[in-house]
Amino acid sequence: MENLESNRKRGRVAYEADDVDRMYGATWLLDRVAAVNKLIADKKPVANQDDARKHFNILKLTFNDDNTIASFEENAEKKASM
Repeated sequence: MENLESNRKRGRVAYEADDVDRMYGATWLLDRVAAVNKLIADKKPVANQDDARKHFNILKLTFNDDNTIASFEENAEKKASM
């Protein structure tokens, strides 16, 4: 069995190539959680709270007064609609 190319982003399907990386589901969720955890750890403010909520729509974000992410939890409404 040939190895898949490892330089592709997860969730991106390459229709022109022979090998296809189709990592979705739990891996996608873990990527989102890791990205939010990094923003919380770095204490970087987000430019627009609505854009952040749309980008991380599977997570329910809460913000501090300085536009940094305070915490997050699973967005149960979004999960129920999937």
